[in-house]
Amino acid sequence: MAHNYVSKSVQPRLFKVGANVAWLLALIECTAIQTVEIVGGILSITGTKKTVYPWSDALEQFCIWMTDADGNSHVHRFNKQGVLKAEDNEYTQAMRESGRYTVVSYKGHNYVCETVNGKTVRVENVNKTAVCTEIICHFLSAIVSGAENVPMNTAVDNAIAGKTKFIVKMVADTWADPDDGVVHDQLVVSSKKDSFSVYDENKPEKKSGDSGLES
Repeated sequence: MAHNYVSKSVQPRLFKVGANVAWLLALIECTAIQTVEIVGGILSITGTKKTVYPWSDALEQFCIWMTDADGNSHVHRFNKQGVLKAEDNEYTQAMRESGRYTVVSYKGHNYVCETVNGKTVRVENVNKTAVCTEIICHFLSAIVSGAENVPMNTAVDNAIAGKTKFIVKMVADTWADPDDGVVHDQLVVSSKKDSFSVYDENKPEKKSGDSGLES
């Protein structure tokens, strides 16, 4: 009977494009240059990315691990801050003429940078940071079923313990590896503010991937 079996790699079971009914398994804090993996059933920081960037700062992030009733899962990162680019309206003429800032180009993006303690760091775009905060708050609202003013630690702990269902919208996208430039297809959480929303158990449950779910 042994000849009927061959070795195969284990393929992750992922969410589908559209609206997915999910719940939270874990949330950790990390930075954009840290690698995060699921090790022994635990969402963990496993190292630092090999890419060398022309700046010394690293965006702070929240990283979440979600699952659904079919055993599909997805890991997603939230940026806590936004950074200023040369084409942003917030990069004012006065800033351009001040001599304090330089534009650093990397992989087709032009980041506004300054020198702090002898190191090149990207400048924060406070308006983009406000959007990041709003998206995180939408996520927190979704995992507490719309309850108001729940502290983040409480929201996360209760959502994990109670397996609180929420809606997460996924979209197809592409990603270019910064090391070799190879473009990969991927499935990501929608970048829109309503990418996370409250799940109403009193409404008929849509199948995962049904993009017709109410926004």
